[in-house]
Formats: sequence, C-alpha cells, structure tokens
Amino acid sequence: GFIKGKQSFIAKIETAYRNLKAQGITLSIGDSTRSFEAQRKAYLTKGQPGQAKFDVRTNRSKVAHPCAGYHTEGQAIDVDQKHIADLLAHGPIYQALYDAGLRRINREFWHWSVGEASNHARDKVFAAGVAGSPKDTFTG
Repeated sequence: GFIKGKQSFIAKIETAYRNLKAQGITLSIGDSTRSFEAQRKAYLTKGQPGQAKFDVRTNRSKVAHPCAGYHTEGQAIDVDQKHIADLLAHGPIYQALYDAGLRRINREFWHWSVGEASNHARDKVFAAGVAGSPKDTFTG
C-alpha cells in the first residue's frame, strides 16, 4: 500500500515482495512514482550543464526528462541503497525483481522498471555507471 503507480506495475512489485517475504527478506523501496512537477524541478535544477547531475562525458542529463521518465509514468522504483550488495551480486532481491518482470537500467543498480530496459538477460553484468553505481560483483 505504500507504492504508487500503475496497477500492473504494482502487481509486479507485490509479486517480488511476497517472494522475498517467503524467504525472510524485507524489500525496502526508496522511491516510486514522482509527480511531473517534482521530476521537472529535478531536471531543471540538477540535470542541466554545469549542475550536479549533468554528465559532461555523454553531454546529457542524468535526470530523466519529466515527459520521458518512468517514475512519472508510475512504472519505476528505486530500491533502497541498503540492498546494494544484493543487487550488485544478483542475489535474492535482484532475482525476485527479475522474476517479477522488472529490469534495472545499466547506469543505476537501484532503478528498476517495466519497459525501460526489458531485453537484458538475467545474468548480464553491468559496468560502473553514474556516481554511486559501481560495477556488478556478479561473475556468473
């Protein structure tokens, strides 16, 4: 009841949550749906050239445009940072989210969504991404 988003997306999160609960693991979510205005503000105040979340290497914002963000569409969550070791090692939380139909994007171990990166294989190893998203520790 604490995650907001599209009902079909919430059903996937609930599936992962129940799977993990049966294993004695509690999944903590840091963020889910964001309003258009909250995403717009982040994009304009953090993701522009010269600001904290603008990547000069790629010449693009690390903050999604509010018209294209999966958080604003109710189809993304950010998993709490305390689960970093599990997610990087492709542990039980990673597996439960994957089994439920969610996928992470390559630049952010914490960001899981539906439709944004739907074609990666379960055992794909992700390289280091944005600051705070180290290389996966999973080796296959």
